[in-house]
Amino acid sequence: RRSFAYFVTQLMSNDLLGVFGDPSLAQEVDSLLGTVVQGMLDSSDPATQRNCASGLASMLTSWHTPQLLMQIAPSVLQAALEVNTRDAQSLSVLHDLGNLQLVMYRAFGQAFVDHMSTLMPSLNILSDYIQQYFSLLQQGDPKNVGMFFKMLRDARGS
Repeated sequence: RRSFAYFVTQLMSNDLLGVFGDPSLAQEVDSLLGTVVQGMLDSSDPATQRNCASGLASMLTSWHTPQLLMQIAPSVLQAALEVNTRDAQSLSVLHDLGNLQLVMYRAFGQAFVDHMSTLMPSLNILSDYIQQYFSLLQQGDPKNVGMFFKMLRDARGS
Protein backbone atom coordinates (compact mmCIF):
# COMPACT_ATOMS: atom_id res chain seq x y z
CA ARG A 1 0.00 0.00 0.00
CA ARG A 2 2.85 2.37 0.81
CA SER A 3 4.35 1.95 -2.68
CA PHE A 4 0.99 2.57 -4.31
CA ALA A 5 0.42 5.70 -2.21
CA TYR A 6 3.85 6.95 -3.22
CA PHE A 7 3.11 6.21 -6.89
CA VAL A 8 -0.18 8.13 -6.75
CA THR A 9 1.52 11.05 -5.01
CA GLN A 10 4.16 11.12 -7.75
CA LEU A 11 1.48 11.16 -10.44
CA MET A 12 -0.14 14.12 -8.77
CA SER A 13 3.04 16.05 -8.09
CA ASN A 14 3.97 15.73 -11.77
CA ASP A 15 0.60 17.06 -12.95
CA LEU A 16 -0.44 13.74 -14.49
CA LEU A 17 -3.92 13.61 -12.95
CA GLY A 18 -5.38 14.72 -16.27
CA VAL A 19 -4.71 11.19 -17.50
CA PHE A 20 -7.59 10.06 -15.30
CA GLY A 21 -10.00 12.66 -16.72
CA ASP A 22 -11.10 10.35 -19.52
CA PRO A 23 -14.71 9.24 -18.79
CA SER A 24 -13.89 5.71 -19.94
CA LEU A 25 -11.60 5.41 -16.89
CA ALA A 26 -14.32 6.20 -14.33
CA GLN A 27 -14.21 2.73 -12.78
CA GLU A 28 -10.41 2.86 -12.45
CA VAL A 29 -10.61 6.33 -10.92
CA ASP A 30 -13.13 5.10 -8.33
CA SER A 31 -10.82 2.20 -7.50
CA LEU A 32 -7.84 4.54 -7.24
CA LEU A 33 -9.77 6.88 -4.99
CA GLY A 34 -10.95 4.02 -2.78
CA THR A 35 -7.40 2.75 -2.36
CA VAL A 36 -6.09 6.20 -1.48
CA VAL A 37 -8.89 6.72 1.05
CA GLN A 38 -8.14 3.33 2.63
CA GLY A 39 -4.48 4.28 2.91
CA MET A 40 -5.43 7.52 4.61
CA LEU A 41 -7.49 5.56 7.14
CA ASP A 42 -4.69 3.09 7.94
CA SER A 43 -3.47 4.47 11.26
CA SER A 44 -0.87 1.68 11.54
CA ASP A 45 1.21 3.38 8.82
CA PRO A 46 1.58 7.16 9.32
CA ALA A 47 3.84 7.57 6.26
CA THR A 48 1.16 6.11 4.01
CA GLN A 49 -1.52 8.19 5.72
CA ARG A 50 0.47 11.33 4.98
CA ASN A 51 1.05 10.38 1.33
CA CYS A 52 -2.61 9.55 0.87
CA ALA A 53 -3.82 12.77 2.51
CA SER A 54 -1.49 14.74 0.22
CA GLY A 55 -2.69 12.74 -2.78
CA LEU A 56 -6.33 13.43 -1.95
CA ALA A 57 -5.54 17.14 -1.61
CA SER A 58 -4.07 17.07 -5.14
CA MET A 59 -7.08 15.17 -6.45
CA LEU A 60 -9.43 17.71 -4.93
CA THR A 61 -7.46 20.57 -6.39
CA SER A 62 -7.73 19.02 -9.84
CA TRP A 63 -11.18 17.43 -9.68
CA HIS A 64 -13.20 19.49 -7.23
CA THR A 65 -16.59 17.95 -7.89
CA PRO A 66 -19.40 17.82 -5.31
CA GLN A 67 -19.48 14.02 -5.63
CA LEU A 68 -15.84 13.83 -4.57
CA LEU A 69 -16.54 15.99 -1.53
CA MET A 70 -19.45 13.80 -0.44
CA GLN A 71 -17.40 10.67 -1.07
CA ILE A 72 -14.30 11.56 0.94
CA ALA A 73 -15.38 14.05 3.64
CA PRO A 74 -16.60 11.36 6.08
CA SER A 75 -13.34 9.42 5.71
CA VAL A 76 -11.20 12.52 6.19
CA LEU A 77 -13.10 13.32 9.37
CA GLN A 78 -12.82 9.71 10.56
CA ALA A 79 -9.07 9.64 9.89
CA ALA A 80 -8.55 12.89 11.82
CA LEU A 81 -10.56 11.58 14.77
CA GLU A 82 -8.64 8.29 14.85
CA VAL A 83 -5.05 9.56 14.70
CA ASN A 84 -3.02 8.29 17.64
CA THR A 85 -2.26 11.63 19.29
CA ARG A 86 0.20 10.00 21.70
CA ASP A 87 2.54 9.04 18.87
CA ALA A 88 4.83 11.83 17.63
CA GLN A 89 5.01 10.40 14.10
CA SER A 90 1.24 10.22 13.88
CA LEU A 91 0.88 13.84 14.95
CA SER A 92 2.41 14.88 11.63
CA VAL A 93 -0.52 13.11 9.97
CA LEU A 94 -2.82 15.67 11.60
CA HIS A 95 -1.04 18.47 9.75
CA ASP A 96 -1.64 16.73 6.41
CA LEU A 97 -5.26 16.00 7.29
CA GLY A 98 -5.66 19.63 8.35
CA ASN A 99 -4.28 20.72 5.00
CA LEU A 100 -6.64 18.35 3.20
CA GLN A 101 -9.59 19.85 5.06
CA LEU A 102 -8.43 23.35 4.12
CA VAL A 103 -8.23 22.27 0.47
CA MET A 104 -11.81 20.95 0.71
CA TYR A 105 -12.95 24.17 2.40
CA ARG A 106 -11.30 26.35 -0.27
CA ALA A 107 -12.53 24.20 -3.16
CA PHE A 108 -16.14 23.80 -2.02
CA GLY A 109 -16.78 26.76 0.29
CA GLN A 110 -20.30 26.78 1.66
CA ALA A 111 -21.07 23.29 0.34
CA PHE A 112 -18.22 21.97 2.52
CA VAL A 113 -19.45 23.95 5.54
CA ASP A 114 -23.00 22.65 5.04
CA HIS A 115 -21.81 19.06 4.64
CA MET A 116 -19.57 19.17 7.70
CA SER A 117 -22.33 20.92 9.69
CA THR A 118 -24.43 17.82 9.12
CA LEU A 119 -21.67 15.25 9.41
CA MET A 120 -20.00 16.45 12.61
CA PRO A 121 -23.09 16.34 14.86
CA SER A 122 -23.78 12.80 13.63
CA LEU A 123 -20.42 11.90 15.22
CA ASN A 124 -21.46 13.50 18.52
CA ILE A 125 -19.25 16.55 18.07
CA LEU A 126 -20.74 19.40 20.09
CA SER A 127 -21.76 22.64 18.40
CA ASP A 128 -19.14 24.69 20.30
CA TYR A 129 -16.42 22.49 18.81
CA ILE A 130 -17.96 22.69 15.37
CA GLN A 131 -17.91 26.50 15.52
CA GLN A 132 -14.29 26.41 16.65
CA TYR A 133 -13.48 24.11 13.73
CA PHE A 134 -15.02 26.50 11.20
CA SER A 135 -13.18 29.42 12.78
CA LEU A 136 -9.89 27.55 12.39
CA LEU A 137 -10.70 26.80 8.75
CA GLN A 138 -11.24 30.50 8.13
CA GLN A 139 -7.84 31.26 9.67
CA GLY A 140 -6.29 28.90 7.12
CA ASP A 141 -3.49 27.28 9.13
CA PRO A 142 -3.35 23.50 8.47
CA LYS A 143 -1.41 22.84 11.68
CA ASN A 144 -4.15 24.47 13.77
CA VAL A 145 -6.89 22.62 11.93
CA GLY A 146 -5.05 19.34 12.51
CA MET A 147 -4.35 20.09 16.17
CA PHE A 148 -8.05 20.83 16.65
CA PHE A 149 -8.61 17.08 16.32
CA LYS A 150 -5.97 16.36 18.96
CA MET A 151 -7.74 18.78 21.27
CA LEU A 152 -11.09 17.17 20.45
CA ARG A 153 -9.77 13.67 21.15
CA ASP A 154 -8.21 14.85 24.41
CA ALA A 155 -11.52 16.48 25.43
CA ARG A 156 -13.39 13.26 24.65
CA GLY A 157 -10.84 11.16 26.52
CA SER A 158 -10.11 9.05 23.41
